[in-house]
Amino acid sequence: MTNTTSSHIKHIELILKLTARCNINCSYCYYFYGADSKWTERPKRIDEKTLNDTIIFLKESIYKYGISSIQIDFHGGEPLLYGKKQFEQACDLFLNALSDIVNLKFAMQTNAILIDDEWITLFKKYQVSVSVSLDGPPQINDQYRIDHQNKGTYHKVANGLQRLKNAVQNMEIPNISTLAVINPHASGKMVYRHFVDTLGLKHMDFLLPGFDYDTYQVNDLPLYGDYLMDVLNEWITDNNPSIKIRLFGAFVAKLYGESTFMFPGERFESKNAIAITIDTDGMMYGDDSLRSNQAWNHYKALNISEHNFSTFIATEKEWFTQNIKTPIACQNCIWVDMCGGGHLENRFSSKNGYHNPSIYCDSLQRIYQQILHFLIDSGISFDHLNKHVPV
Repeated sequence: MTNTTSSHIKHIELILKLTARCNINCSYCYYFYGADSKWTERPKRIDEKTLNDTIIFLKESIYKYGISSIQIDFHGGEPLLYGKKQFEQACDLFLNALSDIVNLKFAMQTNAILIDDEWITLFKKYQVSVSVSLDGPPQINDQYRIDHQNKGTYHKVANGLQRLKNAVQNMEIPNISTLAVINPHASGKMVYRHFVDTLGLKHMDFLLPGFDYDTYQVNDLPLYGDYLMDVLNEWITDNNPSIKIRLFGAFVAKLYGESTFMFPGERFESKNAIAITIDTDGMMYGDDSLRSNQAWNHYKALNISEHNFSTFIATEKEWFTQNIKTPIACQNCIWVDMCGGGHLENRFSSKNGYHNPSIYCDSLQRIYQQILHFLIDSGISFDHLNKHVPV
């Protein structure tokens, strides 16, 4: 593990939970249906005091530790439920307090259903980078992304997405992206082609579900690799540099020796960046997606009103040191320096904790190998690739 200290960190990605409620009812949601069942006890919305506590926390990190850039990712629940007036006030609070002393950016993960012209105006005013959760065309998306009446959400999401696309075309807001949770029984090719050809999207990400050794379906595991290979082959065939897929792009960047995140769990191990999640009650966490695992109930969270940046770093480091090591099964793997064992939430088991390779190991290795072959076939010199790459 990288010897991370607060003095090395220059970038903070702050996942700020504006709400602890959602206007839809996705059956796979890690926040509402993961191991963390305490969401019902949290405030429905983050309050102004917690926002001000967050600002104090961030200011201390800037002045004392030289943080140079901060991205605030507005999350939920569904962040648009926070309300327009409250959202505007929150953005103004952060801008007034931080914009003169740090490079500050805003982003949001949303289902886009509530987006209207007034939201577009706010996204323009604060230059919010918006990512929309959508799993594919209606027959795929609406299997799991349903509302509280068990009805599909695709068409409502598509309406909000169109408003965002129009704003991008008018150069009002930054490029938008989509985040699709992989359905192993769906066609990755169909989803990719729908995003590119039907919706005209250029930026996308594909998320492996938050299953672990206690919860996965063994017969489904090879299908995740099939899905990702379909997406990868379509992406390669298109050969369009303007189409960005985060998972593939991050791997290519690592091949070139860049310090980037393949999986959220890496963020603490990076020498210069860290992710911090703040819930509506002010409790702070590292990798928010670990809510999927039963070990979450033993995770030591800190309240932002009571603890500073250095205490958070020390607590996270202690937790990682005690719980996270390179799995024995990964130590002789040719991809270990690239992958590190995979996303933490997919490594957990009640028996071994996080001391396992990802349940998706075989699927990920297929992707790594295919991307490497593509780069070599494209004439990329071995000298330009990371010294740890098995070429």
